[in-house]
Amino acid sequence: MILGVWCTKMKKRQVKLLIWLCSVGSFLSAHTGAPWAMRRPARRTSAVCGATTMACVLVTTLVAATSVTPEGGTAEFAWPADVALRGCPEMDLSVSYIGRHHPNTDGTTSFDWVGTGFRVRALANVPAASECNVTAVLNFGGHGVRFAVFLGDAEVRAGTLVGKGRMPQTVGIVTAAQLLNAPGRVVTVLKVTEPFGHDVPCTLTSVGVTPGIQHSARSLEALKRSRAATTIPIRIDVYGDSDSAGYGVDGSRSIPSARCFAEQQGYENFADGWIRAAAALLRRNGSAIPAEVSVQAVSGICVTNGSSPATLRQPAGQPYPSMPEVVRRSLQTVDNNDYVPTSWRPDVIVLYIGSNDYAGSPEPSSSTFQSVYQKLVETIRCFYGQPYPPVLHVCGGEIKPCVFIAEVAKQMGEVYTTTGDTGVPKAGCVGHRNTTQQARLGAHLAPIIAKLVPTDRL
Repeated sequence: MILGVWCTKMKKRQVKLLIWLCSVGSFLSAHTGAPWAMRRPARRTSAVCGATTMACVLVTTLVAATSVTPEGGTAEFAWPADVALRGCPEMDLSVSYIGRHHPNTDGTTSFDWVGTGFRVRALANVPAASECNVTAVLNFGGHGVRFAVFLGDAEVRAGTLVGKGRMPQTVGIVTAAQLLNAPGRVVTVLKVTEPFGHDVPCTLTSVGVTPGIQHSARSLEALKRSRAATTIPIRIDVYGDSDSAGYGVDGSRSIPSARCFAEQQGYENFADGWIRAAAALLRRNGSAIPAEVSVQAVSGICVTNGSSPATLRQPAGQPYPSMPEVVRRSLQTVDNNDYVPTSWRPDVIVLYIGSNDYAGSPEPSSSTFQSVYQKLVETIRCFYGQPYPPVLHVCGGEIKPCVFIAEVAKQMGEVYTTTGDTGVPKAGCVGHRNTTQQARLGAHLAPIIAKLVPTDRL
């Protein structure tokens, strides 16, 4: 009881240190076959919480008991078990955000569209022990929300950053040595699932080197602006539906549809979709960084008729919004038309949307579809002003809506193409492409997009 009362008065930093020290002891115990506290006195642990491993267990349990969220998630301080006791050197880091995001008044930054995330760059090549880790304090916004981690083109953590509730979690991204040895000294963290059901926006609080100094999301943004500009990668702005979100890509057509829908978050993976495949093939000469893509893709969304209730929440009895109704949002799940692109300008705009309008009934007339689709394109172009970025219109090759989209593209003097796989059975979940088919689509579209990129940006 005395120990429990004392722990409630501990400062947050002391609690984190204690949990970390105990995790080190547990790790060494598990890997040496004998209790570490008995083999080597834990002097630092003794100074904080007594001289025994039991004290550590009791204190950690008491602290953890106060961290349960209403949804059942926990605030996990995932200090790596192999981190050196001597600490890690401070690294000069900068962060930039990928896709639409919303800066909050408390200095944090929120995002929720699939394919959004952040990129961390080491601005100087400083010595770093392999035991040191680059970490982020991140609120995933819900259970099962997944992120993938990339060093250059290589996916080093395939959707293994998984949300466990709506509280901030300290998560390890890569080791400091991996970051310093990566192409361009850059690590990219991408959200690979949509905000299904009752998920709320993800929020990034800080990025740092464990157990070094944590830089707030806002201060990192300011630091990025204050340093010399790095080469800006090719930029693509994509608007689409499930085919662009990577829905069902990690599944198979042999899986029953009911299971695919019930476990849709597990079978969706933006990292295995055509956008990432195309981005890897689109880069400026000599750049180690693939194209930067802003993605507004929602499974089930339509141009005219609303969308599936799986990904867009709406009050009971009200129709689900269409792409024209969410296109001005910074956050997909927040009904606020506040998107302002500021200095971000795409080299190419890509629209691959419209098939859901003709997947059920009632179907829109050709004139209605074309009118709404054209206004959608005009709205997107106006984000960036004249001269407008070139626009690529993509469709699967079916008669409706492809003939309508092709006509709009022609009237607007823009480029139209099909996916190149018309009539090919989809091998993923519920009529969607699997990983191989998505990669082929990316390879098919990449050279078409490249022809539209201004020559001074290649």
